[in-house]
Amino acid sequence: MAKVPGTELYEFFEKLHDTYGPVWSISVPNVGRLIQGDTPEPVDYVLRTNFWDYEKSDLLRGILGDIFGTGITIADGHNWRFQRKMITRLFNVSAFHEHVSDVFVAKGQKVVEYLGKAADEGTVADITSLLLNFALDAFGTYV
Repeated sequence: MAKVPGTELYEFFEKLHDTYGPVWSISVPNVGRLIQGDTPEPVDYVLRTNFWDYEKSDLLRGILGDIFGTGITIADGHNWRFQRKMITRLFNVSAFHEHVSDVFVAKGQKVVEYLGKAADEGTVADITSLLLNFALDAFGTYV
């Protein structure tokens, strides 16, 4: 797990990670169940494979809305179905294998390098702008 400037909450989460591994959950009063996963597999499971078992709360949408907007990542129900339908038309298996995966890996590496440099220098990274530019750059390359 990456090290960041220490806070009590971070240290608590780090202790849970050390005790339970890369995937764990905790129930918080008035919030609900929070699931922590720091590998792609549990994120894929929650956001795609077993989507319907993990409803996104208004609290989560409020917290992540500045980062993800109203996109499919934090959508539920009808909104999710609509967005999923639109995305599946753009991405099909052959297109993904032929073009998209290489593009996203290359563009994703640039994002990782940028964030690593910002972390090393102790500078603030505008994650909203970064993700927007990543998406536009990746889709612009793909389309």
